[in-house]
Amino acid sequence: NTPIFISSLDKDLYQCVNDRVHIVKKWGSSKDPLKNAELVDIQGVCEKFNGTEPKHLAKFRAITGDQSDNLKGYFRFPKKHASIIANHCEIRNNQLVPQEPNNFLRDYPKSQDYLDKINNDYGTFKKNYSIMRLKDFDYELEIPDRGNALDLLNIFKLNMYKRELNALNGWDLYVD
Repeated sequence: NTPIFISSLDKDLYQCVNDRVHIVKKWGSSKDPLKNAELVDIQGVCEKFNGTEPKHLAKFRAITGDQSDNLKGYFRFPKKHASIIANHCEIRNNQLVPQEPNNFLRDYPKSQDYLDKINNDYGTFKKNYSIMRLKDFDYELEIPDRGNALDLLNIFKLNMYKRELNALNGWDLYVD
């Protein structure tokens, strides 16, 4: 039940955001690095990606493409419709299918044509989605001990994170 803060400028990690997980775009400059930090929460992701929820972000970016990852999306595909499709459709039997077909057709009739465009060229979506989605790994989350964290900070010359690590974990890190 502890808040999790991921320090990254990589928008691919925005799909990790939820009630507990926030992305730190920029740390604060005071003694409390979170006090003035620039954080991305669920609302921030939705604002950035045309209303797309973080859990559907991989579908949205598979449709629209991602220049930084060199993914070409569907040509002239409005982000408004990409967001509607990402939020209201699921992947089933190698196609995107509305979760509630009758409501989708009634509420978003124009998006149906765009959904057909994706399903007619599902290979593009499938390739992009496999790159954009978070991968499933077996892992155990462990709280690193003080020595390992300090070694990593020194090895990678991450001096700017020493203050944040100390503040977040209550560690008294001595660094040469």
